[in-house]
Amino acid sequence: SKKKQIYVVTQFNHPNEVTDEAKKAIKMLQEIGIVVKNQTVLLKGINDDPNILGNLLKKLTSIGIVPYYI
Repeated sequence: SKKKQIYVVTQFNHPNEVTDEAKKAIKMLQEIGIVVKNQTVLLKGINDDPNILGNLLKKLTSIGIVPYYI
């Protein structure tokens, strides 16, 4: 029988949301084989600055989250 892959899609919209608590939860999911992806909503005044959005994506990829879409 084939093993099914489970995916969890998170919604981090700003680098400040990638907290130590969030990192711990993501790591727990990844350790049991769950693939974690992220969707980001482009929000005026929150993450519509290229530096902020870039920082968010760098933080997410550094903890193994795959950016899914913006």
